[in-house]
Amino acid sequence: MQNYVLTCELGLEALVKKEVLRQGYEITEVLDKAIYFRGWEEAMAVMNLWSRFGNRVFLELESEEKVIDFDHYFDLISEIEWGKYVNDWYVVRVKAKSIKSGLSSEPSLQSLAKKSIIKKIEKTREFFESENQGIVDIQILIQNDRLKVLLNTSGAGLFKRGYKTESVEAPLKENVAAAIVQISHWKYSENFYDPFCGSGTIAIEAVLIARNIAPGKFRRFAFQDFEFYNVRHHREALEKAKTGEYDRTYSVFASDIKADWNYLFSMFAFSDGF
Repeated sequence: MQNYVLTCELGLEALVKKEVLRQGYEITEVLDKAIYFRGWEEAMAVMNLWSRFGNRVFLELESEEKVIDFDHYFDLISEIEWGKYVNDWYVVRVKAKSIKSGLSSEPSLQSLAKKSIIKKIEKTREFFESENQGIVDIQILIQNDRLKVLLNTSGAGLFKRGYKTESVEAPLKENVAAAIVQISHWKYSENFYDPFCGSGTIAIEAVLIARNIAPGKFRRFAFQDFEFYNVRHHREALEKAKTGEYDRTYSVFASDIKADWNYLFSMFAFSDGF
């Protein structure tokens, strides 16, 4: 089994924990803005596809090693088989966060980690970076002098569902909108109204929840480009999700300052576009 981290907005931890448990994975730790869990390889695809309330799914590459100094830190990063996780020509992007730790300079942590990663890869092959190919996002977390190295498997935040082509000023994030619907305890047999809908995010998320449509159905994830990952897991998860959708309509109404939007979103909720 593998260790994963599903991050979220502060206050949504309980909802994220429930959706991890719903998929049958083992919760190992719950912290502010992060749910740690264990699952098999397919969990990477399943949780990216199904997390309505999370931000990103990370794969743990290194966990809980105590960091002594910068040299030790460099060596610990180098112990990871980076040639497996980084595709040729991909840009390696490292972000670091230090909390209550002796190694507190985050720019130094980022720079040293990238140097260590590139040096390890170049032991087995030539390595060049090109922004035209793609990006591998690495998150370094040192908390209480304990190191975690995380690989971003989602890419862009999971709130970016992929069903919108346009937005409005100061839009509501889709995962927050889904949480609002969830905690409203909407009874699907009743009408759902959003009279100040903006770009319609809450109404759309209500339809997705009511019809049991996977929120990641419309987008692409970073893990789909990982050479080490068997994308069969994503295909199987997507097919299973499609068969579990509810073929029903619901009365969802949304309107705003533009008079024609009420009609637009009412028809959208009833349409087969989802």
